[in-house]
Amino acid sequence: MSDCDTTETTTPTVQPVLFPERWIKKRYGFFLLVALLLWPFVGLVPSLESLVVNGLLIDRYWQLAYLTITNVVAFFFAVSILRVLGARNPGGKLSMFLFGDSERPWGRTRVISVASVAAFAPLFIALKFGSEFSGYGFLHVCKSITTVGISAVVGVVGLWVLGFVKCWIFGSHIDSSNTFPFESRSAQGFLILRNASQTMERYLIKLGLGNTDLQFLAYLGLLAMVHHQLARWLENNEYWLTSAPYMLVLFVWLMFMILAGLANWLDRWRIPSLIVFVLAFSILLSFRGSVRLLNTLPDNSINQYVKKLRDIRGREDELLENGGTIPDRKELIAREMKAIDDATWSAVQKRMKNLEPFGNEKGKTLVIVTCPGGGIHAAAWASCVLDQLSNEYVEFKDSLCVISGVSGGSVGSLLFVGSRYENELLERVLVSAAAPTTEEVHSELKSKSPALELSSRSALEAIAFGSTVDDLYGLIGIDGAGRGQRLEDSLKSRLSTDLQTMTMGQWGDRSLSGSVPIVIFNSTDAVTGRRILFDTVPTPWRASSVGLTARPLNYRELLDTSTQAHDVLPATAARTSATFPYISPFTKPSKSSDIGDHVALCDGGYVDNEGIVTAVNWIEFLLRNWVNDRVFDRILLLRIEPAFVEDKNQPAEAGGLTGALRWCASLDFWANRDDGKCSILVSVGTRQSGDRFSNSVFNRF
Repeated sequence: MSDCDTTETTTPTVQPVLFPERWIKKRYGFFLLVALLLWPFVGLVPSLESLVVNGLLIDRYWQLAYLTITNVVAFFFAVSILRVLGARNPGGKLSMFLFGDSERPWGRTRVISVASVAAFAPLFIALKFGSEFSGYGFLHVCKSITTVGISAVVGVVGLWVLGFVKCWIFGSHIDSSNTFPFESRSAQGFLILRNASQTMERYLIKLGLGNTDLQFLAYLGLLAMVHHQLARWLENNEYWLTSAPYMLVLFVWLMFMILAGLANWLDRWRIPSLIVFVLAFSILLSFRGSVRLLNTLPDNSINQYVKKLRDIRGREDELLENGGTIPDRKELIAREMKAIDDATWSAVQKRMKNLEPFGNEKGKTLVIVTCPGGGIHAAAWASCVLDQLSNEYVEFKDSLCVISGVSGGSVGSLLFVGSRYENELLERVLVSAAAPTTEEVHSELKSKSPALELSSRSALEAIAFGSTVDDLYGLIGIDGAGRGQRLEDSLKSRLSTDLQTMTMGQWGDRSLSGSVPIVIFNSTDAVTGRRILFDTVPTPWRASSVGLTARPLNYRELLDTSTQAHDVLPATAARTSATFPYISPFTKPSKSSDIGDHVALCDGGYVDNEGIVTAVNWIEFLLRNWVNDRVFDRILLLRIEPAFVEDKNQPAEAGGLTGALRWCASLDFWANRDDGKCSILVSVGTRQSGDRFSNSVFNRF
């Protein structure tokens, strides 16, 4: 680095600051440094273990390298902040010894020390939580140490280049030349930019913000440009660099840097900087709107349910405008929905007809499944259970008629149907094969379970990229897909290429033919608290809910049909059902009706995390029609509970009073069809119940 063209200035004398005030002024710098050093230790807290298992694992050495570089850069900026604050608030021998201030050069020893300490956290993550890496063991240890070491050097070299470019473009100031480790004392630079910098400094002084370090901000601006361009160029929607730990480091770094800057201005007036930060961040978020738009496509389905439901709602609105009463509305809805309900019952008949070749003497069982929410655990467990039951019991796959999913359960439902019923959805001819034995099924499940493999894939990388690139730079007007859309794209990419463009209505066409189950992705409107049902076939309306503000809305009522009917993809529906702030933003349809334009769609778990209310709606509809047309002999309501238990070679606990009531709630009304009664079995499938669940329930088939 060059030290030529040095401009001498007189540094004003700064009086030492008393200890309490000195610590308060430096607090965010200390907090940032401690957070960057100790954040991996959150994984050692037992109550947060599941968070670490899901969020802090990385499985690529490139991700480890990117994490290391990010942590090194964040460390250097953290120490630089403490050096600035140390110059403005002198005193404290230990602080001066560790960090120095702007009066003293960094020195080679401090640069190496900071880089070495910054490499600790990534190395700890790789060695402590590195079970996802292939070849875990001594080879992994060697690769991790090598990756972290080289990456730390790359981070330091990158900062050196950044400092050189910054000084070449913006010049420097001798009184702040030691703030950053790779700063030149040269006052040279592009003349127009230097003049612009001086002009900006004069305006800031007039506004009372004279302590603003524009040279430091120049580093941040250049670093942001490099980060944005490299991230967009390198990732290419594959997310092989981005990881959740990287997102955490970047978030902690930005948050504490902003707080440190605010505190520098606000402490003199005793205004809490944290409150101002929250308010400012809320204002920035409002610039992009409170909701993000869902992608919609033209409705090319045969059933045309989007237009039909909108027409029915239009007639209902017309009735209300003419003074119609609630009984009038119920009568109108029942009359208008009859054709749709008849088509739905026909789909159930066709679905049950698939069971005839099995010739089960115990009759036909219609299965309704609820897949509750619970993140990636719920998605993986639901798909695992459904996959295994489909392999274990040959009739289960054709008995499954309705799936009601919520949040993570919706993701599992999407990927189970997309993988298990791929041929039926694409109307491909199935190749018959001999039914595998139980031993063969279990052997296969140990190595491969398609839906489980798809559901257990992490989407955190896509969310991390959307948060730290798209949404971060979106705050200053550089738009991108956003974390919500990238989550949806991640889900969609797990489906067969041929299935990725099929809309909900087209999936519904297959459901109406009886070849695949009816799937409902439960969501919530955060504005009104109503349930929003994304279903492949419209869920029958309950007459008792007509006129109530709690009546659920069908997603088709939210879509625009003024010029052409629109629809959404199943991946869009699953993403909406799993929209949990702040992981992904609230949404509304891009082609929306008057109603859809005022909704804020979010996780279905806000109202019903079990999906049981929708399942009850379907049971009521099935029983009402079963009285006249007994196409099945019993209904099995299967609730898949994503509970977690640690294997300690101990018998499962009953769960106290709640567990006892859960099993007492199982209804087992068995009767012959001639008695005019339908058998209903309500069962709970949990990870604790295991073989008890499997052996006691499904011997009914």
